[in-house]
Amino acid sequence: MRPNELKSKRIALGLSQQDLSELLEICPILISEYEMGLTPIPKLIELAFDTIENRLKKTSIKSEITLKPFFRVKIKKLIKEANKAEFARDIKTLRVVLEPIWLDIKKRPEIAGYDDEIKAEILRLCGFYLTFYGRANNLKYCQETAKDFLFKSVEMFESLDLLERSAEAKITLAFCYWNSGEVSETDLVLNTIEKDFSGEMSHPLFIRVQINRLLIFYWNKENKRAERLI
Repeated sequence: MRPNELKSKRIALGLSQQDLSELLEICPILISEYEMGLTPIPKLIELAFDTIENRLKKTSIKSEITLKPFFRVKIKKLIKEANKAEFARDIKTLRVVLEPIWLDIKKRPEIAGYDDEIKAEILRLCGFYLTFYGRANNLKYCQETAKDFLFKSVEMFESLDLLERSAEAKITLAFCYWNSGEVSETDLVLNTIEKDFSGEMSHPLFIRVQINRLLIFYWNKENKRAERLI
């Protein structure tokens, strides 16, 4: 959807920018930025607009129309599908799933209007995709972009006091360093996670750290350290 198309449809439906922002449950200034071409219009906005048009055909009372759960349901479904692809290490499917909010892998995904927890998880998933896609295709810029996404994801999760989610982002960051050949940096990231969960040795995140450490020991041919860890 082009900026002028969004504006024309909004006006044709008799909606102000404020009306539309309330229906979409996003900041009003975003509508202005979309219509001025300052911010890319996410695919989900197009889908939501189709829903608005269909509902407006069935009622003439704007207050009866609500799309409050629309974005939550759509984005949560997208994240769920992305998590499945991540778990299966299915990078091709992960790219397809993320495409509606992330058309250009050299830029950040279109996450304006979502809450910080959702933003952080999308950045983590995009970072995961980039590090493995970059490794498979020997694209160095992918690793650098992934690091940028993942550092921001960690920062946002920690600001929300979601330490387990932050640790998951750090594990993805460790993968990124690993795929860049930066083994010592990988070890440093894993150290921070291990410290946070040192009192919970049966915690899945602590176990994942140990598995990653085994990979590092194997890579460095440190068999004795690997045996002690086992």
